[in-house]
Amino acid sequence: MPRSRPFPTFPSSQREEVSVTTAIHDRYLAASERRHRELDEAIHEEARRPLPDTLLLQTLKRQKLRLKQQCHERRRELNGSARRPVTA
Repeated sequence: MPRSRPFPTFPSSQREEVSVTTAIHDRYLAASERRHRELDEAIHEEARRPLPDTLLLQTLKRQKLRLKQQCHERRRELNGSARRPVTA
């Protein structure tokens, strides 16, 4: 009687493709999170100034929000692709 496998198996090339895609997503997210922290620091620094530049603050906050949305979308893509097998 053959053993049942808990997870589907894919040919080696498909596993490697998923692995490379995951690595790319991970690097993108790490860089984006680093940039998000940099924007957060810049926002706090500008806000602490005696006369903060409100236009600059607004621009930095919009960039930070846009980056946060992109990270969220990328995570959603990554989670979705992890559930589906890669097709050739």
